[in-house]
Amino acid sequence: MTLLPVVSRCASYPFIALINEPTARHKHAITHHQGFIEGLFLSGLGDAGVTVERPCRPTSLELSSSEDELKDPASYPVKIVLEHLSDAPGTHSFEMVRARFLVGADGAHSWVRHTLGIPMEGDSTDRVWGAIDFTPLPSSDFPHWRNVATVNAADAGLVLIPREDNKVRVYVELGVANEFEQDERGRPDTSKITADKLLDISKRAFKPYTFETTPDKVEWYTAYIIGQRVAARFCDQGRAFIVGDACHTHLPKGGQGMNVSINDGHNLAWKLAYVVKGWSPMAPLDTYEAERRK
Repeated sequence: MTLLPVVSRCASYPFIALINEPTARHKHAITHHQGFIEGLFLSGLGDAGVTVERPCRPTSLELSSSEDELKDPASYPVKIVLEHLSDAPGTHSFEMVRARFLVGADGAHSWVRHTLGIPMEGDSTDRVWGAIDFTPLPSSDFPHWRNVATVNAADAGLVLIPREDNKVRVYVELGVANEFEQDERGRPDTSKITADKLLDISKRAFKPYTFETTPDKVEWYTAYIIGQRVAARFCDQGRAFIVGDACHTHLPKGGQGMNVSINDGHNLAWKLAYVVKGWSPMAPLDTYEAERRK
């Protein structure tokens, strides 16, 4: 009897064919971590004269109820109060901002979405995933460390993404949320999910290949709860919009998170720019949700 390996390659994705499309500006693929990409965005904003203020958070939001004001692109119907935080006690300050438009790009637990009363719809079952960044030791024999890979094992699903300096990130599917012990808030208790547990699950899934690492080679790990859902609407009163994880959440297997989110921003940004600069009426903004839901 011939024993097949637990892990075998069953498919590959021809990225080279995608980046050789005539419309591709750059004919190569690069994997960079979120912090690097965020740094590029911050640098670009700085070059354009935009200052990103940190740390601060919104505390209240009001939209005008005046139809005339909401329909006038030159009006400022959005009122939001920001709290500017400081490490020094007693030095917080508050600022009231009047704006023509508001874009909530504030993640899966979006304050903007909750404040606007927009529900999420879709999969009723949450799942728990872990993620860990580490450097494999040279003795590790998995042949595809430097390639994006998906491993579907009997007891776990993994996504492997190569990172800089020979590090890798492994996303580990840990199970359905209601199978976990609950914390005091009634949510799955992820505090008992350790780096060792994530590595042990990964090692079993990679068999018969092996990988080894040491505690000092583990850079970061986390566990989080996620479901696949879409916001009931992406806009309120034509003035407050949500983008990215604020309006749709995904499991990490499809690699949709940041890619879809950036496309949300691209779709909305040029329309907002045209309206704010007076080059267009507000009608193009009505197409944002319809186009991004496709």
